[in-house]
Amino acid sequence: MNELMIKTTLGKVIREKRKLAGLSQDELATKSFVSRNYISLVERGDKQLTIGKVFAIANALGDFPSSIIQEVELRMKENGLK
Repeated sequence: MNELMIKTTLGKVIREKRKLAGLSQDELATKSFVSRNYISLVERGDKQLTIGKVFAIANALGDFPSSIIQEVELRMKENGLK
């Protein structure tokens, strides 16, 4: 499994869900108890998230962590990655 691809795909999913929720990076950061820079790094795929941070970000987005992970898995399968 390509770790870089996972981080990049996860970042894209989080960015899309943040925009759908109508949140800025600052707002998501505040609700997730992280910095805006952290959210920026995540969205660019430059940060490896802990499971705790996935839960915090999902909660701030009003979503389930499993929903975010499922979306990442689906996109990776669509791109021929497992």
